[in-house]
Amino acid sequence: MDRIQPITLKGPRSYFTSFDPEIIARTSDVDSLKIEVERKLKLLLLVKSIVVCPASHLASDLAFSIFRDSPILLNQGLVIPALRSDKGSLEDVFQEARNRENKDAISLFKENVVKTVSWDLVDNSSWFRQRFLAELTDERSVIRRHLKETAKSCIENLVRQIEAEPLLIRESITDSTLGFEPKEREILLNFRELLYHMSGARVVNCESALPQENYIDFDLADMASNRTRLSEEQILWKLFVELAMDSVQHYAIPVELIDALSFAEIIEIRKPLLDAKFQDNYDRLLMQAVTGIPRDEAELVLSAAKLEEIRCNIALTFKSVFDKELPYFLKKRALRGVGSFRGVTASLALGAIGLIPVVGLAATIISMLKDSTALIVNVGNVYRTKKATTDVMAYNRYRKQYLSKTLSKNRLAENSQMLDMVSMLTDALSERMKM
Repeated sequence: MDRIQPITLKGPRSYFTSFDPEIIARTSDVDSLKIEVERKLKLLLLVKSIVVCPASHLASDLAFSIFRDSPILLNQGLVIPALRSDKGSLEDVFQEARNRENKDAISLFKENVVKTVSWDLVDNSSWFRQRFLAELTDERSVIRRHLKETAKSCIENLVRQIEAEPLLIRESITDSTLGFEPKEREILLNFRELLYHMSGARVVNCESALPQENYIDFDLADMASNRTRLSEEQILWKLFVELAMDSVQHYAIPVELIDALSFAEIIEIRKPLLDAKFQDNYDRLLMQAVTGIPRDEAELVLSAAKLEEIRCNIALTFKSVFDKELPYFLKKRALRGVGSFRGVTASLALGAIGLIPVVGLAATIISMLKDSTALIVNVGNVYRTKKATTDVMAYNRYRKQYLSKTLSKNRLAENSQMLDMVSMLTDALSERMKM
């Protein structure tokens, strides 16, 4: 088994946390959860060359069940466990897990895992603690805006308890928020999950793949009413990046097709993603997305133009996957008239971007590069009805209207380049939502 460093990972790569024991513990129907997890894993493999998951999550029965049925995911290096740097082997992880004496599981992973990616506990926990504290103590932060009913003393007490812990773990936040208003406590714990998974993605140099969709973010109403701590240019950049990423890898795919395809067939479909040139271009796209955050209108136009140039270079590869390879299997399966759709999109979470030094003008290039990839949050969405699909298309139109209106009311209107790019990207995305 090879142990590799995070910096060696290239191309589209996602940090997958749907095997998280805490998620499984909150699920009453594990069989349905397995189907959902397999679907999401297949979808990620259609748009990502590598999927990284925490090695500790392999100790769950759900993970064992999925990899027992499809060991090709491990022995072909499509799914790579993230193993803490102070652990000697995967067996160490199983020994620490509660109620895990499953010799079959240990044997399965020992025989099939060909590589692991190392990560540092102190780096991970320190970042998680620092960002969580920063949000709790900033009254303009995303989470503080949602904690309106909880007593200020409860928040201050939570801050003191976190400050007293050199390494922050999720359980301590759970125990320390029992005095919060129930709905606001749920929001805070969801926000904790967002940061926790982003922190894990950061230390293994991956994009985040959130296991749930109720993460905290500013919505368009917040932006329109100036209820964010970001400048207008930064908000426009966030929306433009989201639109650009969506237009590349957001396709409507029948759920029935995903269920029918085996992981082996997914591997055949996704071969264009493994091209070295494509992976280099995708890394350039990620870097531009997080380092191109503009300070003024002029930088916004230049950054957007550069992002669009890179996006065009990688769009042909995704086109090959979805317009050539996938239709072949669609015809092969002879599936017609399905009404459920699944889309994998990439969005730049505003709630998260406020936590990263890149927003501050004093940020160094090193700090920007260090945290960059985890800023891209991959969110899986299920569109089970025609109305749901229509609602998503309506949001895309709303996003286009917001961008166009904001761009047109200032000096950027003198340069139609961004408006043209917004129209083109929105039209491409709307077309891909059609079956």
